[in-house]
Amino acid sequence: MPDTKGEVDDLRLAAAGNEQAAARLYKQYSGKIFALAWNMLGERGAAEDVMQDVFIKFWQNLDDLRERDVPVTPWLLRVTKNRSIDLLRRKREVLSDALPEPADPASSALDTLQDRERDELVAKAIAELPDRQRLAITLTTTVGLSSVQAAETMEIGVRALESLTARARRSLKETLKSYLNDAVLDDPSGVA
Repeated sequence: MPDTKGEVDDLRLAAAGNEQAAARLYKQYSGKIFALAWNMLGERGAAEDVMQDVFIKFWQNLDDLRERDVPVTPWLLRVTKNRSIDLLRRKREVLSDALPEPADPASSALDTLQDRERDELVAKAIAELPDRQRLAITLTTTVGLSSVQAAETMEIGVRALESLTARARRSLKETLKSYLNDAVLDDPSGVA
């Protein structure tokens, strides 16, 4: 069930091999897919791999999705979630000695040390959430889905999703409060 007539046309055209329509669909969905995968996996390279896998599966199933009038966004995000979980399971099973990816040389002047520290604290706090809470908060905040769309993606009811996000927010608030208190105590100037 595509959202707009333009999306319906793009699905039909992309299924027929139109590269411009496929590019528009990629542009429309790639940000959400990448954001979900990155938040679940915490690694840019792994998130890019998941995004590539999801789009391959999307292109392979395009005719079927269009014919069955399947809601595209929840389907793509469900595939992203499942592929990310598969990678996390494999990662837990196999310990690797992989080197960290080199820093992005194109980072902007806005990437200050303070911004990175804050982002690291938030990412660490999100990573510590239970899997379902982490997924719920990521879908609703980072990916920007409505509660209905996020619930559909997670295959749960809206009330269950709202409960998960509420618990996640409480946990994040407590965890971040704890981190900030530790930072103030560790900083001799008393300023975090």
